[in-house]
Amino acid sequence: MINAGLIMHIYRMDFIVKYTDSSQRDLRIDMMRGVVMFMLVVVHIEVFSIFNYLAWERLGVITSAEGFVIFSGLVLGIVHRRLQGNNNNIIESTNKLFFRSIQIYKANIAIVIILYVLVYLSLPGIEVITTFKKWSTGDIYKLMPSPEWSWNKILIDVLMLKHSPHQIQILGLYVLLLAFSPVVIYLLKKNHWGLVLTVITVLYLYQTTYPSRPSKAQFEYAFPLLSWQFIFYSALIAGYFFEEIKKILIKKKYFVISVLVIMNSYFVFFAWNSPNQAFPEWPNINYYSSQEFYFLHNKWYGKSNLGVLRIINNIVFWSFVYFLLTKFWKPINKLIGWIFIPIGQYSLYVFIMHLPIIYVLDLVLEYSSSAPHFNGETIIQNSAIHIIAIMSLWMMVKFKFLIKYIPN
Repeated sequence: MINAGLIMHIYRMDFIVKYTDSSQRDLRIDMMRGVVMFMLVVVHIEVFSIFNYLAWERLGVITSAEGFVIFSGLVLGIVHRRLQGNNNNIIESTNKLFFRSIQIYKANIAIVIILYVLVYLSLPGIEVITTFKKWSTGDIYKLMPSPEWSWNKILIDVLMLKHSPHQIQILGLYVLLLAFSPVVIYLLKKNHWGLVLTVITVLYLYQTTYPSRPSKAQFEYAFPLLSWQFIFYSALIAGYFFEEIKKILIKKKYFVISVLVIMNSYFVFFAWNSPNQAFPEWPNINYYSSQEFYFLHNKWYGKSNLGVLRIINNIVFWSFVYFLLTKFWKPINKLIGWIFIPIGQYSLYVFIMHLPIIYVLDLVLEYSSSAPHFNGETIIQNSAIHIIAIMSLWMMVKFKFLIKYIPN
């Protein structure tokens, strides 16, 4: 049971230094984006480390994929509300969005072409990026065009986003979401947020009832467009009206905080019932049987189709993290801000550059030859691998390695 008095005491503690940065960038959001990118790196470098307790659905039924899409939409809404407010110019906003969409589209195609050439040249170990291994069945899926195909089929498939490393497939989704963003932002400018919310909800419910892949692109196997557009554009709406939403929530902050604590507590409780055999058995709660857990997970917390409770879990989790960063900014920023803020500010750059990091680490360590699972003898070593990966990306950001040529 939540002690309201304790919450109020914590909220008013004098030694806590609130977030007071006056710059246009919200460093709290940058830091959360950095955490999301770290989670993504942990998931894609498939060794089991202590950080898997952060990234593998143990803080709730959430992953880096939802975080990446949510914060992309949120920041887009904040930035373009400010852009329109300063200039009252919807044309400039639209041009920036289309340019960004085309920029990422070209980057995605360039990556696929480079990888296709490397496959053609039989570069050793490139399979860690060009294939997807389903550990539960042992099936291996080839994600790049076959050298035996005709050049025109390869070209058309690449242009239609039908090939991509599974680690960056979400970029294809991002391209299409950005392309439709000018329409959404124009409607928000005209205060038609209710219409936007209705349309994206109907599309989400349609996808839930009649699963489809309207773009026919490869990314839709993991990230169906009509499902994932919902959290992106919902976040965009939230970003567009970010200041208004904060003012409403602040008026009932103690109630809001209590609700966030209760809901997050349940989601963490549910997540620790997971029978995922990659984790050791001893810390699992086992309140739900394996059958009950998977039934509930598939029905309400599905990832590819974005179950309703997964969406709610992401909202309450990141909202609570935002509150914690606001109240405890000084110690948290001093502890981890130096690494997560720059990574968050260059999240797209980090997202692209983590591909060569994956390749190099696997080439040296050959970790992709076995499924990731807890092993007391290797967990420290594996944790070091994840730290090396994120520190390498941080160094790339710090020294702006190829920053002129890679979207950021």
